[in-house]
Amino acid sequence: TAFEKQGSLNFVLMFVPIEPALLFAVSKDQDLINYAFKKDVVLVNASTLLLSLRLINNLWNKEKQDRNAIDIATKAGGLYEKFVGFLNDYSDIGKKISDAETSYQKGFNKLTSGKGNIIKRAEDLKQLGAKTNKEIPESYHDTLEHDPLKELN
Repeated sequence: TAFEKQGSLNFVLMFVPIEPALLFAVSKDQDLINYAFKKDVVLVNASTLLLSLRLINNLWNKEKQDRNAIDIATKAGGLYEKFVGFLNDYSDIGKKISDAETSYQKGFNKLTSGKGNIIKRAEDLKQLGAKTNKEIPESYHDTLEHDPLKELN
């Protein structure tokens, strides 16, 4: 680009206010413009100064847009990677919820299902004379027939 470092041109504009003088100098030395350009000097006169300044302004705007596009692309890549990480974490949460539900169901079945379920065994022990001051809550007796987790769904 025309920029050596951010916000700085790598050439100098040499304004020659008297256009006939510049034309005369160029007519006497055909290589003058090329020589100046090789030395990072651009010769401008009243006719070309405004055009040159607008061109420089456009170059600066383009350079700024290019830097912004690079920043946007970098940030978009970071956002995409963060999103992929979030999706992986979200999938893990779903699996763990599913695993927790499976574990709950296994435990619930041990409490309430079959002839040897834990609630029935505990009540049998109480009936046989186990000394206790507490009662299994009535809601757990009801679970022998109904799964409270299924009722929540």
